[in-house]
Amino acid sequence: MKLNDSNSIANGLDEQNRSAILQLIDLKIEDDMEKILGKMDAKFAHMEESIITTRWVIIAAGSIITILLAILALK
Repeated sequence: MKLNDSNSIANGLDEQNRSAILQLIDLKIEDDMEKILGKMDAKFAHMEESIITTRWVIIAAGSIITILLAILALK
């Protein structure tokens, strides 16, 4: 629904009904936003865990390669 359509519909209501409807809309939007933010937080937490795991794998691989190169250089 377009914003202009909702404004014209709301203007046709008396003040008490318009206020009640707008409060219900605000509650619905707030609830939807909390759900969206919760999903985003979960996704970012998963991405952060993946980044940490990848960093440790790179550090471990680098350490192993360094040790192997050192052993080869000493021979």
